[in-house]
Amino acid sequence: PRWDLVTGSFWFDASTGQATLEDLDAVGTPAYIGGGACDPEQASKATLQNTYTDILNIGKIFGVTDRAERKVAEMKATLQRVRTQLDGQRSIPVIFYSSGTSVLRLAGAGVNTEIIQLAGGRNIFADQEDYFDASREAVAGAGAEVFIISDYRPGMTGQQKVEFLTRAFPGMAAKWQHNWPMI
Repeated sequence: PRWDLVTGSFWFDASTGQATLEDLDAVGTPAYIGGGACDPEQASKATLQNTYTDILNIGKIFGVTDRAERKVAEMKATLQRVRTQLDGQRSIPVIFYSSGTSVLRLAGAGVNTEIIQLAGGRNIFADQEDYFDASREAVAGAGAEVFIISDYRPGMTGQQKVEFLTRAFPGMAAKWQHNWPMI
């Protein structure tokens, strides 16, 4: 099939069965790669500013610049309201859980940590790569008060992840936050 545009926020890698940018170019398909997360080395440095830029760029591509600008303005206004509401509040220790049962896939540095901070949290593993593997013992001893559960991957549903974490860490005081709102 012929595609008008292929977009993504991750790299195109033939070793994982994905088309490369060269493959797309060879068949005349333009591609847009989201900023800040287009390769493993840059993903830990991704920020919300990259997201704003991507929205504005996609707005230009599709001729809806005004809508894109309004969306970015709405997002920034929402963040300002959150900051105002959190002023003076203590930072809550958070673990962002993505997947895994024996070895857990967690989020470290990057845009996930920035959003956690903007929402009043402190990602316990902010000093790690954007996504990394951790043992159950590391998670159990981390002192999280909140787990953020990612529900975007194939595999376990968000509810199944809650059930797994509840069984795996029955003594943890952490609350489960499923499907955190994207700003």
